[in-house]
Amino acid sequence: MESYINPAITPRFSLDIPVEPVIYSRIFLEILAEEGIEPARLLQGTDLTVADLADPANLITVTQQIRIYANIASQSKHPAVGLLSGQRFMPHHHGVWGYAMQSAANLGQAIRIFNQYFDVAGPIARQVLQIDGKVARWQSLDVLPIEPARRVGVEEMLSGNFNLCKQLTAGRFKLKTLNLDYPASDVNEYYEELFQCQVLFEQDHIEMIFDASLLNLKLKNADKESQQICEARCRELLDKLGRGVDIVDRVRRIIYENSCDRRDVDSVASTLCMSTRTLRRHLRAANASFREVLNEVQEALALDYLQRTDLSIDEIAFLLGYSESSNFRHAFKQWTGQTPSAYRKLNS
Repeated sequence: MESYINPAITPRFSLDIPVEPVIYSRIFLEILAEEGIEPARLLQGTDLTVADLADPANLITVTQQIRIYANIASQSKHPAVGLLSGQRFMPHHHGVWGYAMQSAANLGQAIRIFNQYFDVAGPIARQVLQIDGKVARWQSLDVLPIEPARRVGVEEMLSGNFNLCKQLTAGRFKLKTLNLDYPASDVNEYYEELFQCQVLFEQDHIEMIFDASLLNLKLKNADKESQQICEARCRELLDKLGRGVDIVDRVRRIIYENSCDRRDVDSVASTLCMSTRTLRRHLRAANASFREVLNEVQEALALDYLQRTDLSIDEIAFLLGYSESSNFRHAFKQWTGQTPSAYRKLNS
């Protein structure tokens, strides 16, 4: 089967285990049928049949989903077909994950649930919410480089995210700006018509920017007990999916991205929506330990700080989470056989 994954990228999930719900592909089937195109053409090269998508409980692999994106990009007559697909998503299409969002107290909590359990819907990207004063930035990071189908996947994701927020808030959700990291084309009008905001292309991030006060919008179906039950089920699903995850890579990324006071095993486990015990079990299965991964990241960061910055040894030790710079010096000597000062002299 032809792959659309850049071989230089290590995805967070195995590409060949079933993790993607079929509902998203079924919506593409509907769109092709409406265009008068034989639905089976969507599944060329996937080893799937239309019947395989009939059971909502079925899952497909990431490789199959990516091939479907490529097929829809080449078969559909609509230049922004991903936007059409995302607009058809309803909360119930996301299963227990969608019900967890619906039962949240407010939009901010719903987006937190969305981000925390996004891998239930497949690992095409990571979702992060950044709040900067009165501005909220909902970012899509680590999007798989699945050319020529990447734009379809991003369109589907952003359109679906936007539509979900509109539904949860009875239409009150509005964007200020939509930033995209790919070039503009003749589909710009479709973006502006759908998102009703300024759309900027060739930006550093894929992100939806909106007024942070919207995070306080209350949801009409708020139900704390239902939310807790649904979140528990989401955690079970993620734990099940975790058996196919490159857990070492995920832990490594989280340690890199968090501040020094959020690099302990409990914090990382919480970010992964699993217990500390479960995280340690997954790492053992991958022939690794949390301490080994942490040391690997700390060493890489230390080398970078020493080569590229003028930070003092004490400041670097603090940034890496060491309470005593002497402990950092001892660790660095174990990693490299040199003291931090000696390494800096040789490499600056």
